[in-house]
Amino acid sequence: MNKSLSTLNIIKISIFAILISSFGCKIYSVNAQNDQKYFDGIMPALSPDGTTIAFISDRDGNRDLWLMNVDGSDPINVTTAMENVYALFPEWSPDSRHLLFQSSDLSHNQTSHDLWLVSLENRKLQRIITDMPFANPRWSPDGKSIVFALYENYENIDKSSIWVMDSNGKNPKQLISGDRNTSPEWSPDGKSITYISNNGNQTQLILIEIDTNETRILSSNTVIGYAWAPRSHLIIYEALEPNNYFYTNIWLVQTDKASEFKLTDKPIPLVNDLAWSPDENKILFWSSCGDSVKVTDLWVLDLKQLSLVNLTSCQQSFNSSPSWFPDSEHILFRSNRSGTPSIWVMSADGKDAVDLINPK
Repeated sequence: MNKSLSTLNIIKISIFAILISSFGCKIYSVNAQNDQKYFDGIMPALSPDGTTIAFISDRDGNRDLWLMNVDGSDPINVTTAMENVYALFPEWSPDSRHLLFQSSDLSHNQTSHDLWLVSLENRKLQRIITDMPFANPRWSPDGKSIVFALYENYENIDKSSIWVMDSNGKNPKQLISGDRNTSPEWSPDGKSITYISNNGNQTQLILIEIDTNETRILSSNTVIGYAWAPRSHLIIYEALEPNNYFYTNIWLVQTDKASEFKLTDKPIPLVNDLAWSPDENKILFWSSCGDSVKVTDLWVLDLKQLSLVNLTSCQQSFNSSPSWFPDSEHILFRSNRSGTPSIWVMSADGKDAVDLINPK
């Protein structure tokens, strides 16, 4: 394993206590963040139509998948009948009618890893991957297919491939083989897939055309995370500083022109969860506050002015998992600022933050 990869493992483990990452050293859950013994809500996911929030909570004693309205009303435990199973990482279908989520079976020391499909119409659960070391499942834009990374086995995550299957779990097909290929994402038009590849010497962002299997390298830096713009050929990615693996810069890639530009004028402490605003004018992410690993902030990068704004200003809390509402004016995120990890919403300027699960 190369130096940048092993060092990044150590950094991210120290910062996050719940982690599934293309460079992480586990593909299943570990203990709750920040030494909390329980949480009201983590891993929030807003439906594409902006009406429903999926999240993970252990308020009923098990780590379950929950749904609630965007104002926090009518919370429903979707997986209440699944005993000894940890639900993880909800992922909405493009039409907001289905959800994917991952699970770890506690009776098997969390090494039994499954992928589930939930219909919101009847809340029926369907297991579409059983006991396989997969990660990063993503819906295609038309909702007909799912791409995911598949590791060689639970013990060896240094070798992984990219697979595509139907949305019901049928017809799996290997798309990319090799040493370590992770973090697949669909292009907005569904004609190509990007992924992060490490060949032992360099970690790169690569694009593959679905019809021709032609691949192109998109980055010249050590990529650790990225996000497609909602409607265009643009990608942003976070890249490690060459001589300081605790810091990153944010880059922009024009996939149709094979060009890239650095957007940040100075390194930022390990950027995470890059998210484009729906109007494609801003980038949302979270980062550690200085040298602290238990205090994190939400930031916005204005792409027109290339200016950075700290939305949470080191409030001695762990803020993470941010995403935009469809209006580009509000932000959904996870925070423990009230003492317990919960699901919050605030305006895009960082004001009027409200705990949706425990409103005052």
